[in-house]
Amino acid sequence: MPTYTDSRAGSAKFNSDHGNAYTDDGVVTLPVGFTTTDKARLVQIPAGVRLTGLRLRNTDLDSGTTVTANLGFEPASNTGTPTANPTYFASASTVLRAAAMTDFNFDPIVFNEPVWITLIPAAGPTTTAGTVSVIVSGEMVGSR
Repeated sequence: MPTYTDSRAGSAKFNSDHGNAYTDDGVVTLPVGFTTTDKARLVQIPAGVRLTGLRLRNTDLDSGTTVTANLGFEPASNTGTPTANPTYFASASTVLRAAAMTDFNFDPIVFNEPVWITLIPAAGPTTTAGTVSVIVSGEMVGSR
């Protein structure tokens, strides 16, 4: 199963002069034929973040109306903590069918271990190549 990862993964993170505010972004280029056996790791969230916002921007990745995608998270390490939830933010979303910028509504979640925000097709494959960008926001609350 191919995995496509944000090219800036692992780059140094910092907190701004806005107290404990947290924001980050990532961009992944997806090929034609991105399908249900593939995965895109959009951005890595460090331990101790309370995630409150997620915005996805994508090019049109489907020349038809068949692609749907799950948007969730998985642990960044092999410890299995926290338990992966591939549909936490969206299940079978149709956002990849046309160029869009979409804000996702979800209950805020605290990550005590680093996680990847993941995009996995629920139905597909994509019929055009393109990019998926994500902007995440929240606050640094520290690991518990």
